[in-house]
This record gives sequence, C-alpha cells and structure tokens, in this order.
Amino acid sequence: MKSKTSFFSKTLFFNTIKRFWPLFAAYLLIWLIILPLSLNGILSWGLENYENDLSILAAEKVLTQGAVYATIMASAFGLFFAMAAFSYLYSPRSVSMICALPNKRESIFVSQLSTGLAAMFVSNIIVFLITILVESSYGILDMSYLWQWLGIVSLNCLFFYGFAVFCASLTGNILVLPCVYLVLNFTVVVVEIFARAILSGVYYGISSTTAPVLGFMSPIYELLLNKHVTEIGNNAADGAYRAIGYEFQGWPTLIIYGALGAVFVVLALLLVKHRRMETAGDVVAVAPLKPIFKYCMALGCSLVLGVVMNSTIFYNSNNYLGYGSMAILLGCMLFGAFIGYFAAEMLMQKTLKVFAGKTWIGFGISCLVIIVLMLSCEFDIFGFERNIPEAEEVASVSIHGSFDGITLENPENIQSVIDLHKSVVDNKAIYENYRENIGTGTDVYLHPDYNGSSSYADNEPLSIDYSLKNGKMLSRHYILYYDATDDCATLNDIINCREAVDYRKLLDIPVTEENFSMGYIRYLDTATGEYQNYDLSSEEAVKLYNDCIVPDIEAGSMGNVWLSTEHSKVNGRAYFSTVYDCEIYIELLQRKGEVDYRYDSSRTYLTVDAENTLAWFEKQDIKPSMMGVGPVSDKAVDSKAA
Repeated sequence: MKSKTSFFSKTLFFNTIKRFWPLFAAYLLIWLIILPLSLNGILSWGLENYENDLSILAAEKVLTQGAVYATIMASAFGLFFAMAAFSYLYSPRSVSMICALPNKRESIFVSQLSTGLAAMFVSNIIVFLITILVESSYGILDMSYLWQWLGIVSLNCLFFYGFAVFCASLTGNILVLPCVYLVLNFTVVVVEIFARAILSGVYYGISSTTAPVLGFMSPIYELLLNKHVTEIGNNAADGAYRAIGYEFQGWPTLIIYGALGAVFVVLALLLVKHRRMETAGDVVAVAPLKPIFKYCMALGCSLVLGVVMNSTIFYNSNNYLGYGSMAILLGCMLFGAFIGYFAAEMLMQKTLKVFAGKTWIGFGISCLVIIVLMLSCEFDIFGFERNIPEAEEVASVSIHGSFDGITLENPENIQSVIDLHKSVVDNKAIYENYRENIGTGTDVYLHPDYNGSSSYADNEPLSIDYSLKNGKMLSRHYILYYDATDDCATLNDIINCREAVDYRKLLDIPVTEENFSMGYIRYLDTATGEYQNYDLSSEEAVKLYNDCIVPDIEAGSMGNVWLSTEHSKVNGRAYFSTVYDCEIYIELLQRKGEVDYRYDSSRTYLTVDAENTLAWFEKQDIKPSMMGVGPVSDKAVDSKAA
C-alpha cells in the first residue's frame, strides 16, 4: 500500500504558532485598538457632540481609516510573519534539520505559509465580529461598510504577506529580507523620481517635479497615497454641506494586488522547492539572480547617489547648462555606480577583497551603459526634445505659467502654441547660455498676492500639455527669459487671444439677480488717495457685468494679461499705462435643486480702453487712480486681475 503524500504538517503548523504567538497576538491587539475600541470611543463622544447621523461617523472610521491602516498593518506584519515562518531558511543548522524531516519541501512550505495566513485572517475575523457588536450596541449597525473593511484588509494581507514570502525565497539572510522587501516595494516610484531628476538635467523640456505616473507599481506608495475612499455628500436645505456616506473605489486595484499576492506565493514555492539549501546565510540565494543583483545595485546607487551628490556637494541644481553640467552629473553617477557595484560584491562574497580580477570588467560594463545612456540623452539621440506634435494631431493644448492656466481648442491657437514650442526648442542654446551667465539667484517667479507684496524675476515658467487625438498626452516644461528672446512676448500674445480671455473670464453661471450672491468694487480713489469699497446690489452687478464688462471683453479691452509689469506689453502698451487700481468682484450661487448648488466668481480690473465699464463708473461717480500709484500697485498682473 502506497503512502499518501501530505502537503500539510499539523505538527510544524502548531509548533510555529506556539513559537511566535506573541507576534500574532500583537497583530490582533493593535487591530482591536485601531478599530472596535477606538470606534467605541468615537461613538460615545458622538452621542453628545455629533449633530449628524452616528452611522456616518462610524462609516468614516471603518472605511477611511480602515483603508489606511489595512495597508500599514498588512505591509508591516506581512513582513514580520514571513520572517518568522521562514526563519528556518536562514540558518544552516535549522535548514538541515528541517530538510531531514520526513516531509517534502512543498509540505514544509505550505505548513509554514499557513501560519501567517491563519494569524492574519483569523485576527481579521475576530476584529470584524467585535466591531459588529460595538455598532449594534449603538443601534447603527451597517454591514456594508464592515464587509468592505474585511475585504480590504484581507486582500492587503494576501498581497503583502505573499510578496514578503516571495522575497524570503530569494535571500538566505534574515537581515537582508526586510531590505529587499522595502526596496522592491518602492523601487519603481523611487527610480522614476530620481530618473526624472537626472533627465531634467540633460533633456530640455522634462520636469523633475511631475508626480510619478508609475506609482501603482509601488504597492505601499499607491495604496497609502490613493486611499480610493470617496466621501458622498450634498448641500442641505440650509446650504451647509454634509456627508451622507462613503464609497471605496479601489476594488480593481486591490483585487489585482491580491491576485499578485497569490502568484508570488506560487513563485516562492517553486523557488524553495528547487533551492540549494546550502545557500543559507547568503545575501542572494538564487544563483541566476546574483549578477542581476550586482548590476541593479550599481544602477540604483548611480541614480540615487548621482542626484544627491550633484545637488548637494556640487550644488549643481541649475539645469539646462549644457555639457559642463552633464559632465558633473555623469561623474557623480559613475561614483555612485562604483559604490553600488562593489558593495554588492562585498555582500555576496562576504569579503572586502573584491577590487581585483574580473570584478572590474563588470563595473566597466555598468559604467559603459551609464555613459552611453547619458550621452544619448544629452545629444537627443532619441528625438525627445524635438518631439513636437502637428496641429492636426492635437485635440487641445493647455498652457500654464505664472498666469492662470488656459486650455485652447481653436486650430489657429493650437498652431500658435506649437510655433512657440518650436521656437523655444530652437532657442535652447540661447537659454542655456543666458541662464548660465545670470545664475540662479532670482529665477523663480513670485506671483503677486493681494496685499501689495510682489517680486518679478527675469524669467517666465511655461508648461505645455498637449491632449492628442489618439488619447495620449505630451507635456513639456521650460523657463523662458525676457531679455534672451522674443518668446515671452509671443506667449503674452497667445494668452491674450480671444479664446484664452473667454476661458479665463466668462462665467459658467448666468449673471442674474437670482444667482447673485455678493459683489463689490475696491479702488484707489483719486480724490482721497485712499482705498474705497463700493458694495454692488444685485441689480447693479447684473447690469455692470452683462451690459458693460462682457461687451468690453468681447471688444478686447478687458480681460487681458500682462506677464510682467516691466517686460510685457498688450496692444503695444505697457502695463501701468493701461490699468486702473480698481478691482471688480462678483460672486454667484446658482441653486439647481433642493440640495444642489453651483458656485462661480468673476474678478477683473478696470482698463483705460473699457468704454462701457468706464461709462458705468462715471455715472456712479467712481474715480479710480491708475496702477503704480497706491501700495497695491502691481496686483493686476494676475490673469484674474485685468
């Protein structure tokens, strides 16, 4: 009679539970504090102090905080449980003892794996049941939120524990396991951030401040940053906004992560099954991964140390300075590659004597790859800098800078932006030389605020975002200098085209007496030399906006933007000679239903060409002074201010 093959050993399972029960109990205890106990305290407080429905307060606690703590707890304890369950892999004595047992490797793996899964899922269910009792005691039991919490925390546990077990199968050193686990959890987002920082120094038009687009490939970053919990609310009859519920919208992401966790478990099983157990104690336990580990260490340290050294030791934060800047950055990156490559060799060979023989060949290969990539970027071999779409490929283009962003869809205006973009790229060498000569002391535009303090630099930041008809996006970021080329003047003309002015100034809500909320005129009086306030009635606001401001905007005499009080002109005239120190503000509130409101506002400044608005001011005997006279003399440079 054949003996059956067992894939589970109760003895190993319960022995591991007995050995590490304090760790498993800590997971349960912390969750009890986080959810049912703290929920009881919040609901007890809410009975006397919370005016809204207590069930909404409970839902916020269960879902919003639960989603965050689920990631924190699962990522931390998933690692701890994996270290405990598979600690036998890291000691030659323990691994020899385990392998001597009459159990197959699959049986040992499944038995040890089950301890962590059981500790997590049993604890989750206990917390779930106790939370039901807490909500029931207050008469606000809502199972929909509790089931969602259980699903969220269980999928988090499945992924992070499975991923930690996979990391455990790759290494033979228990101290290396948490390092590998954390590094792989953040590798993609860290590489993207530092790669952008490096590329921004060699590629003209790329920004290092753009948010990572591959963050979803770094699980902890993605789940903590994007909680995927949305508050559902509306405006009550008294106009106050109130939450009526919460919705978790991250199920697709979590389900994918959960499935990946199961895949990682299968991969870990295959690796442990065929693993050479004498590798216990090694940094990398899988032989084919050892050269990959070295080169990844070299390239990773090249990115991180290259950026850190370039921006601190050499303080070379001044981008777009040509070959000299690239050479300094390249030197920092090669030094980082040296540190990473030989540190990896020392860890794997367990000796400091690694600076001889074939190790230099591998380091040379790493350096060659880095040099080729950097030179390819500097000389734009891949055509990134010259990649400018044709007008017929663009659905719309958005431009941003020190002015309020605008979106243009008119083909002629799109072509104007493309022509400006081509001019900026053609003037790359001019801007590099200009910036190198003036330094970086004041190369950041400080937008004027509304209490008189402002500062103008010699440059204008420009971001161009193309929405292409094929559904893709193309973004570029530049710094233009007023005295270097005519590009700033061209930009000033583009943002004052009719479509741009309409985008900034025309309201989405009809200006009627029913929609009027408040309005005023604040101006520097010519007679007194002091600022005066004129409160607008609903009738005055409607007439002023519809009969005066809108016709003046359509005539091109209001709504314009001056990028700089010193350098830019509109219709050939400088800023201070065309704008009054007179702000017109109108606020609207449109009621669409019992609890649904829309809000919009208009802020503009009076200009010397605004015939209709000037006529209205004359009837009201309002006589404002010109800009440049009072203490708030330059605030109208804002795109909402002219």
